[in-house]
Amino acid sequence: AIVREMRVNLMRTAFSSVIYESQDYSCALLDGAGQLIAQAEDNPSHIFPMPFSTRCILEMYAGTIKPGDVFMVNDPYVGGTHLNDVAVVAPYFWEGELQVIPAVRAHWGDVGGMVPGSLSGKAENIYQEGIRIPPIRIIDGGRPNAELMQLMLANMRSPTERKGDLNAMLSTCHVAQRRLEELFAKAGAAAIRGRVARMLDDSERQMRAGISRIKPGDYWYENYLD
Repeated sequence: AIVREMRVNLMRTAFSSVIYESQDYSCALLDGAGQLIAQAEDNPSHIFPMPFSTRCILEMYAGTIKPGDVFMVNDPYVGGTHLNDVAVVAPYFWEGELQVIPAVRAHWGDVGGMVPGSLSGKAENIYQEGIRIPPIRIIDGGRPNAELMQLMLANMRSPTERKGDLNAMLSTCHVAQRRLEELFAKAGAAAIRGRVARMLDDSERQMRAGISRIKPGDYWYENYLD
């Protein structure tokens, strides 16, 4: 329910038509170790790399993450997809301890590069596709890094639209944190951690059972892109 509310919030507040019309975005909740624990009717190519992106953030900023921090990343080499898909990760703390991590990945209409829209079949390297964002802390303990945002937006077309999309993603994470606040106050951290652990164990058991039903052999798939 929290993830679905995140989806509705982003669709109604985003500035890019590719988000509010095409719904090219995804929302998720991860645990404090970066494991996926909740998703909705989202884009698999957005969701599957999300744990990797989140774990990269947790490793890079180990020991320094605190309430009010928000991170951003679009780098394909640390769990991104293509550069237009920008992820915002907003760790949630309860009683001083990292508990759940709301995350949003959305396609921004332009992130710079050699052509408007940042997508060109003539691109020969990643530097032609737009600005590459490694895992960075864009909000530090509730204080936005205005200079960093100014630098990024200066390298993107339609900066007002890009800023609107970012604000929509931040508000979406804020909605998730409000709902998590209510949930933790109602159920308590121990109970929620126990249920999350059970969900992960059940998922692993079902996946292993599914894999065990695949008959030995060679499997291949071929597809074409015009």
